[in-house]
Amino acid sequence: MERKPNQAKEQLSNYLALKGKKEAILRTIETLREQAMKITMELKPDRVKNSPAIHDPIAEAAAKIADAEKALAAAAQDATAAMNDTIRLILSVDGDKLQTLLLLRYIQGEQWDTIAHALHYERRQIHRMHGQALEQINRRRDRGTANYADGQSTVSVKLEGNSNAS
Repeated sequence: MERKPNQAKEQLSNYLALKGKKEAILRTIETLREQAMKITMELKPDRVKNSPAIHDPIAEAAAKIADAEKALAAAAQDATAAMNDTIRLILSVDGDKLQTLLLLRYIQGEQWDTIAHALHYERRQIHRMHGQALEQINRRRDRGTANYADGQSTVSVKLEGNSNAS
């Protein structure tokens, strides 16, 4: 029998990939800015009046860099929003220990043994708790939203992959 993929686990696992993508985008933006600072103009003899328009490679390169930087900044913003949604999703789980387990595993990328040690449980129990947390998320996914209460307000997070969503 083929095992059905766990949508909650897939969404949570995507956090570190998004973090890596965002960091790569920000490094690329920095590289583009460094390249923009290195652009120099090549001096050429004056053209005669009525000659064709002078091609400005500096302005052209600066415009290309600005366009690329704008597109990359938008992608970084999208990655940040998805990362924040994942954190809110984790914080919507009932129970501090379950939240801590999910934060250690999916946000910090810790190994199971490290999590078990940090929470003072056997690894086997950590796996059971992990399963309980994923079940909570999947049940909320089936309903369409997860609520995160921070003591002052409640944020409703629309969960991806909801079959009831239009």
